[in-house]
Amino acid sequence: MSAPINDGGAEFPVMYVSEGMTLRDYFAGQALISMCASSNKEMDKLKPDGKYFEKHVRDWYEITGLRAYCYADAILDARAVKRRAP
Repeated sequence: MSAPINDGGAEFPVMYVSEGMTLRDYFAGQALISMCASSNKEMDKLKPDGKYFEKHVRDWYEITGLRAYCYADAILDARAVKRRAP
């Protein structure tokens, strides 16, 4: 069984309503902003003959989302190491 994912805990909690998003979600969203800002060149690669291929575009978005969470996990890991340092 794999270890639970460190989600960093609740970020922007709202009392009595919800825990809010996790810090992991927040970091992934921030990484996604950067990736989307530079996505035009990547999306152009998916337009042979000027047409989008729906499957490739969906795949690209899924991969981008996974990459965003990889960045978030790396940030959380770095925070944990920094907190352990003397």
